[in-house]
Amino acid sequence: FAVGKWHLCPAEEQHGGASRARWPLAVGFERFFGFLGAETSQFAPDLVIDNSPLPPIEDPDHHFSEMMVDRSISMIDDLRSSEPDKPFFMYLAFGAGHAPHHAPRRWLDHYRGQFDDGWDAWRERVFARQIAEGIIAPGTVLSPRPSWVPAWDSLSRPDQVVAARLMEAFAALISHADEQLGRLLDHLEATPDGDRTVVMIMSDNGASAEGGPTGTFNGAYLYNGMPHDAVATAERLEEIGGPNSFPNYPWGWAFAGNTPYRRWKRETHEGGIGDPLIISAPGIADPGAIRPQYVHASDIGATLLEWFGQEMPSELDGVPQKPLAGASLVPSLGDAAAPGRSLQYYEQFGCRALYHEGWKAVAFHPMFPYEPTDDPFRPFEEDRWELYNVMEDA
Repeated sequence: FAVGKWHLCPAEEQHGGASRARWPLAVGFERFFGFLGAETSQFAPDLVIDNSPLPPIEDPDHHFSEMMVDRSISMIDDLRSSEPDKPFFMYLAFGAGHAPHHAPRRWLDHYRGQFDDGWDAWRERVFARQIAEGIIAPGTVLSPRPSWVPAWDSLSRPDQVVAARLMEAFAALISHADEQLGRLLDHLEATPDGDRTVVMIMSDNGASAEGGPTGTFNGAYLYNGMPHDAVATAERLEEIGGPNSFPNYPWGWAFAGNTPYRRWKRETHEGGIGDPLIISAPGIADPGAIRPQYVHASDIGATLLEWFGQEMPSELDGVPQKPLAGASLVPSLGDAAAPGRSLQYYEQFGCRALYHEGWKAVAFHPMFPYEPTDDPFRPFEEDRWELYNVMEDA
């Protein structure tokens, strides 16, 4: 089952008359419910069921995250009605927390006023909580705010009001998705699958700066080079997060959302590629524990195969298969001292990074200038490399 965001076929293949060669059902899934592109309205999503596009379902009282979980439960129940013990794999990719930051009114109201003191103060609170909960080591030094992210106190009052409201919409979107995921897990727990299901939760990148320095009421403004108008947005504050908006927050919140890391999505500093991974499964010896091993998303496939006692076939239906790129995480789940990944290369939009046995070398290459010296067209050999010991550098 694949449910939610796909984003693995080009735009020219995302319509009813297009080739379906890279749609979910052509690459191994048997059922699909979701959207094919990078983003969609959460109140009127561009839906596909299996191989058939649907007209938008415009319902301001029914959010896409709810539709996803409704459909996920239905798919599982359909399977269980005829195959009570057949294993299943579900890829569940919420539209949250990608833009647009749409959320039900009750969640928007829940977060009203909670970000009024701004991203600098919020980042300090998050950092302190991360240390207190053992997520990062005592003695860690919070990375500095870069020059292109303005201090919260430097913003005008209208800009602060708009920026805080845009963050409320993001928080509401995430919390609502968490609530819906809980609804799916509760459903599984009420069935025999509750004791035999492996659940892995992760994000696909760090927090995004795609809302630009000011954020926006409507992402189309940014895509078309239209300037942000804080006054006009302030006049529509109550619509932010609702079906008449298409909002994204300012990059100050992305900077705070990646605490304690540097930079953000589309780049290879940890703020762009360092993501949490939460695993729940039968037989984990110390549930709730934190593991320090360096791992990569490509390790998930190998982990599932080992967990269920399977091997990657060298050939499938007469077609030779590529070897798995990843390594199983199962040893680290039972042993906090087990070795993790020793080598990993990263590249995105010209930014590069190499991790090796606790050391990380990383180079930033600008997509557009954050600072006057940033030149997207400069030769790659002129990029500045940085070197860190990721286990020891504070």
